[in-house]
Amino acid sequence: MPELSFWAYAALVLVLVVSSAGPPLPATLSLTLAAVAARQGHNNLALLLVVATLATIAGDLIGYAVGRLLGTALGRGTWATRWRAQRLSGRMTAAMAWIDARGGAGGPLVFVSRWGLTPIAPVINLIVGVQRYPLRRFVVWDSAGEALWVARVALPAYALGKTAGIASVPVALGATLVLGALITFGAGRLWAPTASRPLAEERGRRGGGAGVPDAVVDD
Repeated sequence: MPELSFWAYAALVLVLVVSSAGPPLPATLSLTLAAVAARQGHNNLALLLVVATLATIAGDLIGYAVGRLLGTALGRGTWATRWRAQRLSGRMTAAMAWIDARGGAGGPLVFVSRWGLTPIAPVINLIVGVQRYPLRRFVVWDSAGEALWVARVALPAYALGKTAGIASVPVALGATLVLGALITFGAGRLWAPTASRPLAEERGRRGGGAGVPDAVVDD
């Protein structure tokens, strides 16, 4: 069977990079299609896993870099620029600072958000950039998490993609989405109790209560 062309890989990389950086694109669908194509002999699964992982990491690094720029704006910009940056950071910044200051969980949160809390992963990238989380540690945790996400999406699609033709795509995509929803729900249930307390403390601080740290403490 013919191999996927360079342009097919380029399109996949573009979707994964952009969606990881923030703007919503059908990353799961694109990776599922590529994995089904690999199962049917159109491309190499190992190459697909490597390319997809590197693309998602690149997108996350873009989001992280944007966060670093926002962090600079917080400290050096005009009052209007600082206000916009603070609005963008929002409540999640307070939650991240509180978690890191009480156990150094910034890295694990980056890791879990790649494959378990994927809807908020782009927001986490911005937050850790704003708070100047160490780049080396971000890359380590991010790479591990993205490799797991790629495997979580691609391997089930590959396993279910044996049926000839396009008929296998909705089956593989449905299974991937159901699995992802279950994992996201479970991760959210575990993380939500931890996140609720810092938000309450941030509200208390604004009203004169307990404070929330302004910067990430290295783990």
